[in-house]
Amino acid sequence: MNCGTASKNRRKLKLEKRGMTKLANPSINVDTEKLTDEVDKLLKIGQTTQKNSVFKIPIPIPRLAKRYDNDEIVIYSMARAIKRRLENELCSNLENIEKIEIKQNSDDLIVSAYLKK
Repeated sequence: MNCGTASKNRRKLKLEKRGMTKLANPSINVDTEKLTDEVDKLLKIGQTTQKNSVFKIPIPIPRLAKRYDNDEIVIYSMARAIKRRLENELCSNLENIEKIEIKQNSDDLIVSAYLKK
């Protein structure tokens, strides 16, 4: 391979990257209900309508809403990322979670975990 071909490939990659950032939608609305259902399946908890919890722990996840796309694989990947974040915050003590709420705050997602009494 000669040096001329490698430099052409580098320029091409840079142009593609710039083009992708220009196409990104700055105002993405996350389907939080769908994402909450997917997290609920992963955690194997039954969502309750009443809040009998002692603790509500809000966990901000910065810039996760920017990665949202209405695609099964993306939603599943985001749900796994939220599950890992909950495991880290709660020291893998996920069996005490009674309810999960996910809200969007511009580019961030706020995951509220309600813990059992």
